[in-house]
Amino acid sequence: MSAQSYDVTKFCFSFFQTQLHLAGRAESYIRLVGIELTILGFNYIVTGRAKPRMAGEGYILSSVPERLILVNGLFVIMFVTTTITLSVFLFAVIIQSLLAVATFIVWYKTAENASLATFLDETFSPLIVRCVWERRGSAVAVHVFGVLQLLAGLIFSIRPDYAQSVFRLDPFQDHAAGYLAVFFALLCESAWNQIYIGKVICLPFNIATVFSRLAFKIPLLVILVATKQIEIGLFSFLVVLDFAFGVIVLMLLCFEGVNEKENNEETDCIINDSQETGRKKSSSNQMPLTNSK
Repeated sequence: MSAQSYDVTKFCFSFFQTQLHLAGRAESYIRLVGIELTILGFNYIVTGRAKPRMAGEGYILSSVPERLILVNGLFVIMFVTTTITLSVFLFAVIIQSLLAVATFIVWYKTAENASLATFLDETFSPLIVRCVWERRGSAVAVHVFGVLQLLAGLIFSIRPDYAQSVFRLDPFQDHAAGYLAVFFALLCESAWNQIYIGKVICLPFNIATVFSRLAFKIPLLVILVATKQIEIGLFSFLVVLDFAFGVIVLMLLCFEGVNEKENNEETDCIINDSQETGRKKSSSNQMPLTNSK
């Protein structure tokens, strides 16, 4: 459902913008927005079908605060700073809010014992628990790259002029700065997915995100720079980030083995240390009884 909604969003967004005069790099940055929307939709398809190793549905529910707080918050900042127009702001915020509310309603109607407390627990507990990651380096890499991508996306979405100076972009014309800021805001949304999925350990997502970058995003970026649609500096930043991520995670997946095997010692997440200690104490108390028998 999320992927189909994003496809509709991409089509409507592109149609809406054709009603405006696009000068400079504005049209090229809209293409970047379309590419990132497609990757987001693909990631949501995989996330909805895959089952992470951590119990619960937090990996799906996390999209609710992600859209309502992170993404909408960025669009509010971009609108207040006059980076984007009112029409783009309203369009994006309405779409993100509807998707978030729809996700929550579907979960609330279908989940057992659904409540606000359950929603908060399943959404935020994976971010604070300690997971045994020693044998799943790909999950750690997905998480770490997500943090780096989130930081870069936050900076350049709020201040696209920084991206202009760092990547030596052409002078912004029309609403080019706003479209570039929207692209980096979508990078933040994608980064949040990586941060969260990296914590709950979802091997299919790790494989899918490598595929989407190496087989889809990077070739399209090469086409855009070859046709002089985007600047070399921006192209180099995006390709280096995606290529490094894809190669490192792919190598770790090869070392680990792509066949996911259930192993309690590897996949257990320590949620409450006191409960673990209590179990150890109870088992130790039973040992003398068995020996006496």
